[in-house]
Amino acid sequence: MTFTRKKKFKWFAKAAALFTISVSGMVLLGWLFDIAILKSIAPQWVSMKANTAIAFLVVSTLFYYQLKTEDTAKKIIIRKTGSVIVFLIGLLTLLQYLFQIDLGIDRLFFKDLIQLGTASPGRMAPFNTVNIMLMAASLFFYESHLKKNHISDYLSLIVLVTSVIPLMGYIYGIENLYNLSNMTHVAILSALLFVAISLSILFSKVENGIVALFTRNTNTSKVVFRQLLSLVVLILVIAWVRLVGEQSGYYSSEFGVFLIAFSSIIIIFIMLYMGAVSMYKSEKRHQKLTNEALENLLLFQGLLESAPDSMLGMNKQGTILFVNKQTELLFGYSRDELLGAPVEMLMPEKIRVHHTTLRKEYYEKPTTRRMGGSGPLTVT
Repeated sequence: MTFTRKKKFKWFAKAAALFTISVSGMVLLGWLFDIAILKSIAPQWVSMKANTAIAFLVVSTLFYYQLKTEDTAKKIIIRKTGSVIVFLIGLLTLLQYLFQIDLGIDRLFFKDLIQLGTASPGRMAPFNTVNIMLMAASLFFYESHLKKNHISDYLSLIVLVTSVIPLMGYIYGIENLYNLSNMTHVAILSALLFVAISLSILFSKVENGIVALFTRNTNTSKVVFRQLLSLVVLILVIAWVRLVGEQSGYYSSEFGVFLIAFSSIIIIFIMLYMGAVSMYKSEKRHQKLTNEALENLLLFQGLLESAPDSMLGMNKQGTILFVNKQTELLFGYSRDELLGAPVEMLMPEKIRVHHTTLRKEYYEKPTTRRMGGSGPLTVT
């Protein structure tokens, strides 16, 4: 079986959901057995809180279940119920921040004695509370088969864009991007899993989602997706090279700005040039196919006109689409009069209604049969 572009994105969506299940499950094991490295990648970084891990585990498991099986009433109820529970976890935690209260949900399952980057033991970051609510709402409104229902897509896109910010803070060492004063920091694992589950939801809707421009099996989609992916990766790498170079004293800040600007210009030019070349090749192939189709059409028309018998073609509705010269001579109508007219106009009035029924039956179950086989056929 061919591994099509659609299947690749579906596979990615499932893989991202499984990745979220695995990491959040490992974090919970870290809390269960008090293994620090499972709760945070590095000791100097804040750990993912247990409630955050539970929320990720529930959402990702429900979504993976959504991708693996067909929709049923029971399945929809389970998914929506789980989404509401996760939404409430985020909402109650947010209320604790807003009203400076403690509802006791932060340490409901595990005791947290770690104070590093934590406003209150066990309490997730306010950033996480909002994104968990958005993530749960995205799962609640998820409908893979509806073309115009993009609520889930837009919610996931918000989660994706906002989660990239703290993730880049960790990559480039900018603490202010993941640390709000007097509040719990955003854990790197939390930011990473927000990116993973939001991408999973977005890329699961290959044909109907808001990212369909990048995922459809068309040349335009392929070119745009490759360019976007390459551009994002290269800009992130160049920014990291600039930062490391400046911190190591290899060049000044001014030269770093020049490096970013010059590299961005070169990269964008190369991306646009490669895209233009690809589109040009696609247009040439399309033009070649169009010319071949036109040649075949002219050949068909030549054969049709040279036929010694009357020939015509119609669509499923009985509308005449083409005729040859012999048809004009046989029935006494001009080509302009025949084209677009119902084929029943060429039949006696007493059998026109019956022929309409026969025509519909033929299209429902096409069979080869002799025209006029039920009786003599005359043209006057």
